[in-house]
Amino acid sequence: MFDIYSTQQNSSSNKIEGLLFLEELLKINSQTSNFHGVNEVQNKLGEKLSSLGFSVSLIENELGLSGKLLYAEKRGRSSERMTFIGHADTVCSPNEGNPFIVDFNRKQVSGAGVGDDKGSLVMALLALEKFILFNPNHYHTLTFISSPCEEMGSIGFHSLFRKIGLESSMVLGLEPALFNGSLINSRNGNRWYNIHIHGKATHAGRFGEPFVNAAHCAGEFISKIHQLNDIDKKIKVNVGSIQSTNDKYNVTCDHVEIKLDVRFPTLEVRDSLDQAIISLLLNTSIECFYTTQVCFHSVEIVDDCPPMAESESALNLIETYRNLLSQYEDTPCSIQHSGGAADINYFARPGLLTLDGLGPITKGMHTKNEVMDLQSFYSRQYALCDLLNYLEKKKNQFYGEENEH
Repeated sequence: MFDIYSTQQNSSSNKIEGLLFLEELLKINSQTSNFHGVNEVQNKLGEKLSSLGFSVSLIENELGLSGKLLYAEKRGRSSERMTFIGHADTVCSPNEGNPFIVDFNRKQVSGAGVGDDKGSLVMALLALEKFILFNPNHYHTLTFISSPCEEMGSIGFHSLFRKIGLESSMVLGLEPALFNGSLINSRNGNRWYNIHIHGKATHAGRFGEPFVNAAHCAGEFISKIHQLNDIDKKIKVNVGSIQSTNDKYNVTCDHVEIKLDVRFPTLEVRDSLDQAIISLLLNTSIECFYTTQVCFHSVEIVDDCPPMAESESALNLIETYRNLLSQYEDTPCSIQHSGGAADINYFARPGLLTLDGLGPITKGMHTKNEVMDLQSFYSRQYALCDLLNYLEKKKNQFYGEENEH
């Protein structure tokens, strides 16, 4: 079977193809909030894409919440669009104890965002470079997008993603493969809530003065909302943060903010969960002993990411990819549903061919211990290139056209 190590030595003068560029990207702090660093990564990606013949644009976030989005396009013989989606931002930074290290003995690479998503971006660029070299007059119009804020839901670009999804016949997601190497053929949606619970403050020790404790109301809500979790039905609710403006022992808490993350497999489930959340907020047993006043609440939906349903039209493509990948990997590649949402969710629509998890195998995502499987960095790259060649050949046969070499 395919082995990238037989001719390579662990020396700075003989690094494997692509790792120098990956190292360059990993040394840039491109945490989502670091707009300058994110834009620096986008510029470097843009230079690579320009050298491959893409027209490159950097698009401002319409809400001013992030760095710039990279949009690159290379026209094909047809207007039929194939879109790649990845992201330049990371959760951790190079300053958080996760330096770039290539460990040939353990066959892995470490670094902040090495698999999610910088390894995936570099891998895809290398695959496209090989494909375009042998298919300069390719059929599909190729679109390559790198979001600046995927880790925060790509807020500010949702309308653009939906538009490109409508214009595309196929969207290929460059999120890393699951830790077991599986592709992703469907994803949960997620909704982020900011919930504010308002009570009435007073001196904690005095009797006779009206009060309603917002923290107690929040506690009751959180204990009940836990019952909404149903792993078998792919439903998860998670309180990520609880905050109060009160920091005193002897004052009744009058305000609590809850950040709530809800994961769901369908829009119908999402709407049912929404009704349940509102009902729990309204039906509280926490009230003032003297006036029966209860807390009131306000709910803000910060992000509303739709689910990516399993694409029946992608089944043949998935099987083709798995067969191609078997040339390079001993373990068969499976397909799985992912509970996590990603940018590809915003492109998804009925009839659109979608496939995600095409990046290398990655472990420790969103932590300072993130590592990328080095073997898969190459095997998945070659399989992606083979897949593009397969699709090109299929179009040429269908239209009776000869590909130019």
